[in-house]
Amino acid sequence: MIDWPVVEIDAVTRLRALSAALPHTLLRERVIDASFDAVWSIAGDMERGVPLIEAGISSVEVLEREADQLKLVTRTVLGAELELDGVLRPGWFVMRSDRFDVGMAAVPSHDGRRTRFAHFEGSRGFGRLLHPLLWAKIGGDLQRVARYAKGGIPADR
Repeated sequence: MIDWPVVEIDAVTRLRALSAALPHTLLRERVIDASFDAVWSIAGDMERGVPLIEAGISSVEVLEREADQLKLVTRTVLGAELELDGVLRPGWFVMRSDRFDVGMAAVPSHDGRRTRFAHFEGSRGFGRLLHPLLWAKIGGDLQRVARYAKGGIPADR
């Protein structure tokens, strides 16, 4: 029997591969000067953190949770609702509706003081047409993740 090499990829690399398989999505990533725990306490908190970092989202409600599987409803600042199915694990979150795909992933740096964070979004209906807008939107989302990871969720949220 042949011993095959074992290859393990981290959550950000896995998110990059998923985004590449979904050409309607656009992925951006950055290194955040905060620990993994600080970053994921914001990005992994669906109901309090995600509305702070996702431009245009006013609220997220977890309707059902079974292990790492979620059913969510998001509400936009304009009042529209969207139901999504998601998977939430430490350092990994993806969600999908009938129209949209969203993903976030984080991995700690070797020294534990910084975090590599990636985020993708995309619309199957609009495909790559939205990429110029998503480039700016996701960039803002990444800035907010970094800001809140350094300062925490405000007490009034």
